Amino acid sequence: MNWRAVYALLVRNIKRGFRHKDELFWMIIFPIMMMFLVAYVFIPLERTIMTIDLGIVNYDGNPAGFNFTAQDFMNILKNVTIDDKKLFKVKVFNSTEEGLRALKKGDLDALLVIPSGFTVNLTYSKAHLKVYILSADPMTKQVAEAELMGFLQGFASRTSKIKFQIMVKYMMKYVPEEYRDYIDIFIKYMEGIVEPVNVTYETVYPERMYERGHIIGWLAIGMIGIMIMYSGFYSGSLALISEREGGTLRRLFAAPITYLEIYITVVLDVLISTAITAAIVLTMSIFLLGAKFTWISGLDFAVIVALYILAALFTVSIGILISLVSKSVRGAAAIANGLAFPLMFLTGIWIPKFMLPPALHVIADYFPLTKIIDGIRDLVIYGKSITEVMTYLPIPVVVTLVLTAIGVLIFRRSVEKMLVG
Repeated sequence: MNWRAVYALLVRNIKRGFRHKDELFWMIIFPIMMMFLVAYVFIPLERTIMTIDLGIVNYDGNPAGFNFTAQDFMNILKNVTIDDKKLFKVKVFNSTEEGLRALKKGDLDALLVIPSGFTVNLTYSKAHLKVYILSADPMTKQVAEAELMGFLQGFASRTSKIKFQIMVKYMMKYVPEEYRDYIDIFIKYMEGIVEPVNVTYETVYPERMYERGHIIGWLAIGMIGIMIMYSGFYSGSLALISEREGGTLRRLFAAPITYLEIYITVVLDVLISTAITAAIVLTMSIFLLGAKFTWISGLDFAVIVALYILAALFTVSIGILISLVSKSVRGAAAIANGLAFPLMFLTGIWIPKFMLPPALHVIADYFPLTKIIDGIRDLVIYGKSITEVMTYLPIPVVVTLVLTAIGVLIFRRSVEKMLVG
């Protein structure tokens, strides 16, 4: 192995990369932009409550002689808050038609219609409400439905308990003493009707991935994985084609260097360029974005380095396969980008698997690079042991080694074909 030749070629490739502004953009600027985007747009600094634009049509008015009326119900809606932020921004309309026009124009997220007789029915029998939800934006629709449903269910539960307490008060006042034992049984039975199940909710937070810092750390590792994928696909697919189009292929092999040494140079080029990206991403994520990672041992670090090399071997091998169907630098770059871009979102490397449609989970479950990046995440984010990580790595390792062997053979054949041609 002529390591001096490998070193010389590697230095040449690195210098060439730093002279191209487009490569510098993808290596430095792109990951910085993406990390800032997700850190401040998709991961807010604190929990946010979405305020719903709610239209209300009150056909019941404010009847006299009642302790609680439709107007009181509207006032509650106007003033209900969570974390000192109003849940609803209320706008009153004179008719359902007027409210629906505003809803269809997108001025409202929901419209609530209070029918005539609401106050009387709420007091003596069963009241009714009509809710219209705008479905233009699925996310807003789900939030509006959830917030309105949660409020109205809570209001209904609270109202039923108050009415039950009033009923019990009158029963205890007017029912003769000798029937009190039966009344107690009846009251317990009625309590079960008013609230058949008393559910207690307690929030349990995971050890990791609850704090914002751990989420940013998870995404930082994902960004490094994305850059390994892009760099490997590009470098592998362009390794020989760029030399041929640049007129340096024959001169390159006139030097004392073999195809295997060039292949190793390509892998090292990917490792070094993505290491620069990784250093920038990790430094920025920790000191500017507040990313948090688990302290790892020396053995853990060795495993991470091995996984990093494995990821480079896998992506370069895919790049070599891309070169089989490419005749030019432009074509190879287009195919590499066309393959890497959807995989960025569909493999669970950048977008968490739980956010993907169920039909796409199979890609995240079996794509080798995803498992390799998950191994790094499990060590530095979730604090798992090497033993736990190794349970799912054999298949990605075997697939990568097989692809690497195939890639080396294809690389050799491509060299021979280009030199003969």
